Amino acid sequence: MRTPTASLRTWLATAAFAATVAAPSLAAAGTGRVVVMPFEGPDELATESRTAVVAELGREHLIVPTNTWVKAHRASEAEEVGEKAWSRAAKKAKVDAVVRGKLVGSGRRTTLALTVIDAHDGNQIDRVEIAIGANGVDKAETARIREELRELLGFIDGTAQAVSEPDVTDLDGLSDLDGDRDDDRDGDRDDDRDDDRDDDRDDDRDDDRDDDAYGRRGREEPRSARDRAARDRDDRGSPRGADVMALFGDGATTPAEAARADQVLAERSEGVRMFTAHVGLAAMSRSFTFQGGADAPPDYPGGTTKALALSAAVYPMSSDPAGRLGGFGVSLDYARGFGSTAVVAVSDDEDDEFSVIYQAWSAAAHYRHNLGELSIDGAVGYRNVTHVLDVIDVEDGPYADDLDALDGEYGALTAGARLEFAASPKATVGVAADYLYPTSLGPISGSDMLGGGQAWGARLSGDLGYQISGNLFVHAAATLEHMAVSFDGTGDLDEDWAVDSVSDTFIGGQLGIGMKY
Repeated sequence: MRTPTASLRTWLATAAFAATVAAPSLAAAGTGRVVVMPFEGPDELATESRTAVVAELGREHLIVPTNTWVKAHRASEAEEVGEKAWSRAAKKAKVDAVVRGKLVGSGRRTTLALTVIDAHDGNQIDRVEIAIGANGVDKAETARIREELRELLGFIDGTAQAVSEPDVTDLDGLSDLDGDRDDDRDGDRDDDRDDDRDDDRDDDRDDDRDDDAYGRRGREEPRSARDRAARDRDDRGSPRGADVMALFGDGATTPAEAARADQVLAERSEGVRMFTAHVGLAAMSRSFTFQGGADAPPDYPGGTTKALALSAAVYPMSSDPAGRLGGFGVSLDYARGFGSTAVVAVSDDEDDEFSVIYQAWSAAAHYRHNLGELSIDGAVGYRNVTHVLDVIDVEDGPYADDLDALDGEYGALTAGARLEFAASPKATVGVAADYLYPTSLGPISGSDMLGGGQAWGARLSGDLGYQISGNLFVHAAATLEHMAVSFDGTGDLDEDWAVDSVSDTFIGGQLGIGMKY
């Protein structure tokens, strides 16, 4: 004959075994409620990365709208501070975890930093960094995000996953489930009903304790409709947070919220750079030729001119955490020649060596826009170039005019653009083109020489930057500058020289070191 106690023990053992078998599947299904805040970084990539994270989290958890969490948190901070505010907001919005994302770097250097925060106390669970491509999150990166988030959010399902294996020593009665029926079956049912009533009372007390634990930990949803209704009544019980929002508006912020906003701005500003400068050595070759009659002055003999070059630019509106300059800016470039000479034929049978005086400077206003790995910089400004021979000793000689004609002294308005591309995490490649609108041409355009005419110019350049340490980088550049003048034939020497036009070209390069700040 089976006793009531044995029957109840068998029923409980069966229920425990079924719950144990079902527990892993319940845990795998995911029961968390998660908020994914807007990501920090370039708008397009930040939105795409957040979308990928939301999609992956949505496979196993319920995604709570950001606005729901923000409103609940604001209302809670109007009444509580610190962990209590977080706990109150988590209970009100029914949120277990908050995920924040930040994109650091640019191009192939971009890293997605994900931070998981326990919504019930505001403590950071962990942070993980995942490298992503410039074109967004690919399949491999999505798999990595899924794996990392599943581990970081494991604390939400910790209770379900903690169910241990059943103790088979307590299941001996299972083998007798099909055995002899007890003659006191009716009595067993009566006893079972009494036990059920006792169990219900115990469950009620357990539910109350669980409801309190949910407010403290937020690990479980209340298990009954009665408990959920009671929790909702508690949520509506204190209208003070809503009143504060109604009084000050949705844009109101608490001191704690303002402090967090300041912290976010500080983190973003750490990588922002507004100033860049580089200094280096430059070398160039000049080609100056006359097109016209046989009596034209001799062409420039060539030779290499050496110079010290300095360049600086400031973009005060820069905001890219990756350190790229952006917005409106101004730049200044300066170069000064040293130790350069040129050998010129001062007569039919005599050559003479002269020092070269070289100086160039330019100033420009810029607007720079960053698009992914590409940066576009438009500029307008002014450029001045002086490249003359120091011919003081022969200024009154028979060849003085010929030597003066070789002097290049140009002033020009400039308009152009520069493209910069992130070739690697540390290297950038740039190309630029400028149109030169001459405002002065030097002695050759004087009425005592060849007179006025039409002129135009252009300047092309390519450059390479490579980061070597911190804010320091190596800078290399190659330039081509060309100026052409067609004369009207109004100068005093036009009939003697019969010059139609001149062409002045500089080809050079530069190597130096720079910094961003």
